Amino acid sequence: EGHGSLDVIGALAESCDVYFYSLARDLGIERIAEMGRRLGLGAPSGTGLEEEYKGLMPDKAWKRRKYDKSWLPGETVNASIGQGYTLTTPMQLAVMTARLVNGGTQVTPRLIRARSGVAVPEPSFTRRPFNPEHIALVLAGMNNCVNDPHGTAYGSRIWDEGLAMGGKSGTAHKQVGKGYASNKYRAWFTGMAPIEAPRIIVAVMIDEPS
Repeated sequence: EGHGSLDVIGALAESCDVYFYSLARDLGIERIAEMGRRLGLGAPSGTGLEEEYKGLMPDKAWKRRKYDKSWLPGETVNASIGQGYTLTTPMQLAVMTARLVNGGTQVTPRLIRARSGVAVPEPSFTRRPFNPEHIALVLAGMNNCVNDPHGTAYGSRIWDEGLAMGGKSGTAHKQVGKGYASNKYRAWFTGMAPIEAPRIIVAVMIDEPS
């Protein structure tokens, strides 16, 4: 039956991929990639850990360098929902969520306790504000994702007075053999609390056994 008619708030709450496919075709990969990088995708989060993967926020120039091939429209569609060439880590998703919900302050996470020989960097904050009206739409969608009965995370909501949470669920594919039938899935969730003035960010990945 499908989702019916949705606006961006409903599309975020119900994880309607088709809505974002259509939007991505209008925006193009360059605008998507530029915003992704502003949100911390494709770069180490700044914890100072040498082992941290920087992930990948792909664009036309990257594909030309990597494969010497042109970017295809379908690859923009995939990137719009974090699939295809896009690579990220739970830490990067936490950074992305923090920068979104605080309106554009580029929070750099730091370790509370470092391992021996690993320096703990001082927190860094750079202000690059987003349009408040756009942020309000995203927050409304994340609120409904958790707290509206149609939201994909409604079954996992936590009721704690003064600490109501919002968030966004997602699924990533993990190819473990040849062919689509061999794929496994990773369940993702990133969220914030409380909704009105977020001060806690979470990012969780659950890996389906191979």
